[in-house]
Amino acid sequence: MTEEDIQLAFVPAYMALFFLMSFSNLRKAFMERLITSKDYISVISKPIVIGVITVFILEGTRYLPLIFNGDIIGIGSGQVKDDGHLSRFANWFLTCIIAPSNEEFITRFLFYDGVCLLLLSMIAPLPREKVKTFNAAQMVLYKMLNLFNIMIEIFVQKIFQRSSKLGTCIYVIVASTVFSILHKPDITNFHLYFLGGVVDWFFFLRYGLIASFLSHATFNASSDMVHKIWIGMLGINQH
Repeated sequence: MTEEDIQLAFVPAYMALFFLMSFSNLRKAFMERLITSKDYISVISKPIVIGVITVFILEGTRYLPLIFNGDIIGIGSGQVKDDGHLSRFANWFLTCIIAPSNEEFITRFLFYDGVCLLLLSMIAPLPREKVKTFNAAQMVLYKMLNLFNIMIEIFVQKIFQRSSKLGTCIYVIVASTVFSILHKPDITNFHLYFLGGVVDWFFFLRYGLIASFLSHATFNASSDMVHKIWIGMLGINQH
């Protein structure tokens, strides 16, 4: 991890602060999205428990090629690696606090609530009382604008207000794919990030942003320990 990597890690945090300070609607949505369930025990406990289970299962899939005399599946080239330049605490803070915070804010909150607010802001008010005075060209423009508004309203209703489970699932799949690509995986380890992202999306939509952060942070915090457990269980010599 270079000094440039550390500086880049804080860029999304500055961006998040800028957005929240600049846009009151986004700030309000952020506060409302932090916790969306009154079952506070589940908000805290379930992401942690499921996060550990998820990392244990996904980490285990890295060793499946050994059955066929293959090599252990590596991690994405875009994932931050501990190269010994940072203290243990600094590395933990970056991977378990800063990185999950940045990624949850951008790939969950902004991708969901941020996009929703952006789309709603694009709905233009239509001067219905003046329609009778429109000429042919103005009427065509009016109908096109009306269609555009309707399409946005339908998209927001089905995806962000979750009137369509299929629509929401498709959106989650697309967003999880983007989340995975950010870690620069290959075809062998893409599932590590994609499935982890889907789990985080579940907690985000069910319990809120804090829950998805806890799930993500737990995954990052326990991955090294789980890796050592699998190594020990399989009797693999790392030297």
